[in-house]
Amino acid sequence: LKDRGIRATVAVTEFRKGTPPKIVNLSPPPAQGMCGIHFRLGGTYLVFASGKNPDELSTGLCAGTRFIGVD
Repeated sequence: LKDRGIRATVAVTEFRKGTPPKIVNLSPPPAQGMCGIHFRLGGTYLVFASGKNPDELSTGLCAGTRFIGVD
C-alpha cells in the first residue's frame, strides 16, 4: 500500500468496533510518509482502519496495523 493507487482487499474474520462487511478494500492514508504497508498474500494482520465508507477504509503502519503471521 505504499503507492496511493494500490489497494488491498481483505477478508474480515474478527472486529472490535463497528460492523464492517466481510470483505474490505484498504488504501493508504492520503499523507502516508513512512506509514505505508505491504500486505502479504495469505497473511494475517491486526488492522486499525478508518474511513467514512466501511467498504473503502484507510490504514497503514502508523495507524497500528501489524503483521501477525501466515495462515
